[in-house]
Amino acid sequence: MRYTRKIELPREEKLKGMAVLLAVPGFGRATVRELIKVWERKGFTVAEAWSQQTRWKYRGFELSEQQRVALNEFRQTWTVEGYWQHLHQGGVEVLPHWQFPELLQQITDPPLLLFLKGNIGCLRPTHIAVVGSRTPTRYGQWATQRIVSQLLEKDVSIVSGFMVGIDYQSHQVAVQVGGRSVGVLGFGWGKMYPRHLSRAAEEFLAAGNLFVTEYPPGFPPSPGQFPARNRIVAGLAAATLVVEAREKSGSLITAQCALEAGRVVGAVPGPIDSVYSQGTHFLLRQGALLVESGRDVLEELKL
Repeated sequence: MRYTRKIELPREEKLKGMAVLLAVPGFGRATVRELIKVWERKGFTVAEAWSQQTRWKYRGFELSEQQRVALNEFRQTWTVEGYWQHLHQGGVEVLPHWQFPELLQQITDPPLLLFLKGNIGCLRPTHIAVVGSRTPTRYGQWATQRIVSQLLEKDVSIVSGFMVGIDYQSHQVAVQVGGRSVGVLGFGWGKMYPRHLSRAAEEFLAAGNLFVTEYPPGFPPSPGQFPARNRIVAGLAAATLVVEAREKSGSLITAQCALEAGRVVGAVPGPIDSVYSQGTHFLLRQGALLVESGRDVLEELKL
């Protein structure tokens, strides 16, 4: 019988391995998760596995040719420790899944880890997600200002997607009233999308807030990443509030993620002749909490 020295990697070493592998182009969560398992099964440390001059082919698992090319190119630039130091020198902290806030650990498809930029203390209080249309009406803007201000009278943190529209305004209101806010990005830090929000992002951090993302620094945005981001927005939050949304709005994806996680979902009613009321009224017909003020959400959460 062939002897294998199966080990369980120390958590800090596993964290470094996951972080560096996620930075390799073409490596997603499934690939990284499987590679870590293979390394443990083979008895490799992360440093040993990283330095191997092989085709990274193991029984039951093999990288594609494109992945092997990308990996070999990445290894020419970075060691595991070198990349880890690079993250910290850029002010980026890495949070592994075993240290996530409890609510985020409970979702069906949590990230492997989160890359954090800013005030990590923003992860501690209860989170309430506020999402909605990218092109809100004046009514939607007024409702967001009113409700978010009221929510922040309690020890809560606002979480949203730092995208134009209701999402961005919810963060703005938090900054204005001195509250805490978490922006969940669908790309890596340093690749702000849309680009005109770059300065606002720096001001957001300077005000003591936090960005989180499952993508490593420099990872570019792409359309499929934004729906995936929504599960993190909903996963962090005890309640998700939709202010304005069209019938097929991405905000409804966030609401669905919240429902699947067993969280409170609320919606703000709007004018019956507005297309931006279609999504919120759909949620209300499905039994969402009718929200006219921040107090409605706070009372539902018993805060």
